[in-house]
Amino acid sequence: MWNITQNLKCTKSIVLDYSDFMQFWQVKLMIFIIVGIIFVVSIIGNSVAIYTFGFAKSKNRNNIMLTDLCICDFFMSTFFMISKIIMLTSNYFQCHPILCPIFLTLSPSIAKHSILILVNISYDRFQAIKNPIKMLKNRSLRMTYIKIVISWLLPLLFHLPNTIAKPIEYTFIGTKYTTKKLRLWMCYVDYSYWNLIINSHTPITFESIFVPIRFVLLFFIPLVTLVISCILITIEMNHVNKNISNQGNTNAMVISNVSYKNRVQSNKKIGKMMISISVSFIITMFPVHLFDILMETRLAKYFYENCIITHIAVLSMFGYSSTALNPIIYGIMSRDYRRNIIKILNVNFISLNYHVTKNMGFRLNNGYRQVTLCSKMFPSFSTIHLHRTNDAINKLINYGYVGVNSNGLYSLLPLGFRVVEKIKNVLRIFMSDCGALEISMPTLSKQKLWKMTDRINVFQSNLMKTGDYVLNP
Repeated sequence: MWNITQNLKCTKSIVLDYSDFMQFWQVKLMIFIIVGIIFVVSIIGNSVAIYTFGFAKSKNRNNIMLTDLCICDFFMSTFFMISKIIMLTSNYFQCHPILCPIFLTLSPSIAKHSILILVNISYDRFQAIKNPIKMLKNRSLRMTYIKIVISWLLPLLFHLPNTIAKPIEYTFIGTKYTTKKLRLWMCYVDYSYWNLIINSHTPITFESIFVPIRFVLLFFIPLVTLVISCILITIEMNHVNKNISNQGNTNAMVISNVSYKNRVQSNKKIGKMMISISVSFIITMFPVHLFDILMETRLAKYFYENCIITHIAVLSMFGYSSTALNPIIYGIMSRDYRRNIIKILNVNFISLNYHVTKNMGFRLNNGYRQVTLCSKMFPSFSTIHLHRTNDAINKLINYGYVGVNSNGLYSLLPLGFRVVEKIKNVLRIFMSDCGALEISMPTLSKQKLWKMTDRINVFQSNLMKTGDYVLNP
């Protein structure tokens, strides 16, 4: 492996012996086992996360950005991780050489896009915890989509030079399975074309200028911003906790602050989830990006020459592990995500109650039976709202009494109106038996208004006065 990486820098074809390719098979086996675990966890976890956040009833900023982040993790773990690990373990690019520039452009672009999305989500969560009422009023999704588009365009623009990269070609002569010469390729970033363009103007290489600028703009600055956002979210959550604990305990105060506290608790939970995702992303992705800048700028020649394959494989697994860690964090923080996982593991059944009657038309004493029928051969899903505050609201939503319009905003459904009217009728009967008179608040008006129009003199005998107010006839 050492000889291969040393010779890969040659621009002309080279001849390699088969024994160089089959060293350390135990290490390769361990790599494939770890990659397989990451692949399975990431595929299942991100698929459930895309369904949970993307198909929730509430189309808010947080759901849209989390869905975009899960889609990025899904593609990173399926296409790019498998292709890169196979290339590193087999020592050649398995796909057609024309796909190499696409691979070198999209893979780092998606990684940079993920951190930009994390910065946007962290800033949004900080504002939601600091000003929950203001964020609730501002529910426009247009700016969210604009941010997502910009977060895609910036990484793609900075990685466009990779589209001209050419795979490194070499000749392989096998001694175990075949004696024919095989043309193989390794897919690495090559800036030789750009260096030929700028060499006529300056002796400085293209990668020594462009790569550090790209690293600072697309990774280092967003990374610092993400760390600051997480610190501010933690400080603001502690500040909100102190304010809530210092408020009064009267019934009026408790009733007026229930909605506010529910929104704060929901935003705090999302804030904690974003802090956990950000910390895992920083720990796993920082070594990968640091190694990339060392490779592309060739700042460490000995490191580049002797250990490239081993270090790329290890750091790639370390970086791609974030795609599997994020679903685990979703499962710890999100109750709806855990529900959907359970629904995947358990096939849903429908329990039907029916009664049996005779031909004569009367019902049998033991006519009620319970029959369990399988509804589908595959797990079925139901749309579950992401932001629910407590079990009481969950029951009202599940039983069809209340509908969810957006985060924290609910409306009565027809079944809910029927229940409210029945409760009103029960209260009317009880209060009428007590001799009370029902007065509708819109029928009360101030006496001053009646005096200004002289209506109080005309209807004086028919008016009921209560203090400064008059009950309209």
